[in-house]
Amino acid sequence: MEFGMRFMGRVVAEFMQRHPEVTIETELSGRMVNLVEEGFDLAFRIGEFRDSSLVARKLGNLTGRFYASPAYLGRFGTPRKPEDLA
Repeated sequence: MEFGMRFMGRVVAEFMQRHPEVTIETELSGRMVNLVEEGFDLAFRIGEFRDSSLVARKLGNLTGRFYASPAYLGRFGTPRKPEDLA
């Protein structure tokens, strides 16, 4: 949901300025929405594409970074793989 809150507002506002005749309702969710059953016309998803019955277009790549305080690293050590953070 962080992606939607951080980036989508600006994109939706610009789209609405260009196309005032279009009505937009947005829903930010961390769950996997069933687009057909729940009546969605469009979705932006981050991650692997799994449903071959849908039409999808890759819009770009995202990179992520993890940060830790010196106190955390001193207490738990430097993580080397994702499992080290669990």
